[in-house]
Amino acid sequence: MNRITWTVAAAVGLASVIACWFAAAQEARSGGAATSFTTSSASAPTTSSAPASQPVTFRVASYNINYGVRDARSVASAVTILRRSGADLIAVQEGSNELRQALARDLKKEYPYQNLKPGNGADGFALLSKTPLKNVTMLPKTAGGFFRTQLADVELAPADHKTLVRVCNVHLSPSLLQGRGVAADAAMLMKMEAVRVKEIQAILKKLPKDRPAVMLGDFNTVEALTVHGLLTSKGLIDSARQVSPKDPSARPQELPKEWPKDLPKEQPKAQPGDPPNTWHWNLNGTEWTFRVDYIFHTPHFRTTASQVFAEGPSDHYLIVSDLEIAE
Repeated sequence: MNRITWTVAAAVGLASVIACWFAAAQEARSGGAATSFTTSSASAPTTSSAPASQPVTFRVASYNINYGVRDARSVASAVTILRRSGADLIAVQEGSNELRQALARDLKKEYPYQNLKPGNGADGFALLSKTPLKNVTMLPKTAGGFFRTQLADVELAPADHKTLVRVCNVHLSPSLLQGRGVAADAAMLMKMEAVRVKEIQAILKKLPKDRPAVMLGDFNTVEALTVHGLLTSKGLIDSARQVSPKDPSARPQELPKEWPKDLPKEQPKAQPGDPPNTWHWNLNGTEWTFRVDYIFHTPHFRTTASQVFAEGPSDHYLIVSDLEIAE
């Protein structure tokens, strides 16, 4: 394992511990927040007058494939997983040059509309769509950030629902720790969470308030830290959480009186009803798994199903959600 991978792994592990400690704060932060998006009739999709019409559905997926995935066998495995998702739109992060070539070659029939953005190392992005992509742009890095953000508008199918959905393919900055002790690493983690907040604030400015939007990708943070609460406070809905609501009987842990001297030997246990984890890594003999990949959407949609494909060559798993236009 190289140092960057180790520090990312340690950061996520440390984040989970801090997340448990700050769960109560997150509950207070996200509760009762006002919605910032409108679903007025002016912005709703035009519906057919034919009786018993089917609801407008939109399956979206996100997959951080890990830029280290370059050999032919692993790339082929990743392409197979993308194809099996059956998504109408797929957002890819950390796509290597080898992967981008495979997407253009092997998935062109299923996904005729592709926007492949090369990058240095982990700064590669791709959007694959069954319907036209429009207004594709790359949002520059924010101060202190690592990656750009890929923005686009995508048409919904069928053709009689001409709503443009804003899509944000997100890869927020990781927490690269220095290994100088838990307290120092915790300070670095929270410093990078502040960077991720700035990244999200910049992305939020690109969301239209009067039509549907989906923000998906690798957020490099866990649910109980600041970024997740910021997004839900702005009216965005965590797709996986919408179909896996929190157990109201689960009690958050209390804040610690002092920092521990070392990382825990085991990761905190999941609470009842928690969505599946999306990231995994074996660190010093312990298998760590956490949810750091998300699909958020505006209230124009509701989530009817969400799934994690726990397989493949990457340290992340593909996530997919079925969305419907909310009545």
